[in-house]
Amino acid sequence: MGEQQTIWLTGATSGIGKSLVQKALEEGARVAVTARDRAKLASLADEFAAGPSTLLAVPADVSQPDAVAAAYN
Repeated sequence: MGEQQTIWLTGATSGIGKSLVQKALEEGARVAVTARDRAKLASLADEFAAGPSTLLAVPADVSQPDAVAAAYN
C-alpha cells in the first residue's frame, strides 16, 4: 500500500486551483488550501466536506512571508 500524499495548494478557490483540489481529493490525497478570500475558502471547504478525503482550508496571503509561515505551522 502506498503512502498517502499531502498537497498544499494556493489560490485554490477557483479555476485551475479548484480543479486541482478536486482531482487530488478524488485520488485520496490530504489537501491543504490557502487563499486570501475567507468566504470563498469557506465555500470551497463546504463543497468538498462530504468527500472521503481530508481538506484543510487556511486563509493566507502567500505574498506575505509571515502569513505563509503561519499557515504552514
